[in-house]
Amino acid sequence: MKNLSNSFLINMPHLSHDPIFGRSVIYICEHNQEGTMGLIINKPLEGNQNKDILNDFGLLTTNESYNVYFGGPVSPEKGFILHDCNYKKNETMIIENTTALSYSKDIINDIKNGNGPSQFRLIMGYSGWDAGQLEQELDNGDWIIMPSSKDLIFSKTHKDKWKIATSNFDVNFNNISGQSGLA
Repeated sequence: MKNLSNSFLINMPHLSHDPIFGRSVIYICEHNQEGTMGLIINKPLEGNQNKDILNDFGLLTTNESYNVYFGGPVSPEKGFILHDCNYKKNETMIIENTTALSYSKDIINDIKNGNGPSQFRLIMGYSGWDAGQLEQELDNGDWIIMPSSKDLIFSKTHKDKWKIATSNFDVNFNNISGQSGLA
């Protein structure tokens, strides 16, 4: 299978009620023979949980209003910054010259000081698949792959990202099941 890094995974309708992956837009950061790592980009944390994390990172007292996003069920205590490629540090992982991923205190300090990336998302946790697991789920009809969009990744809209992403297909997602069977 081709490398799916820098793609979106969109869940099929039969997963729409899944509490974690239902109506998720997942940005695939890394896909190789060892597995896949992605970040859900359309599920901001709410209320006190958002404020507590921003406070822990020292970002609550800035003049900016930030959202913290739920990136997935793996290591939910670990923070990632998904950002534009103009900002780079030693640990920064560039994703197909479209976005970058950083995870050090340096980027948080740079954001606080106004020297950080111009576009970014603070994301807690990630979505991960073991080698071959995502491919099996794709064969199962659980996901559809689509090209990523920087505009969609960094847009201020969270609620409608799934609808916006699925509107790029000439298909009514509510009319398909996505599950396969054997006759």
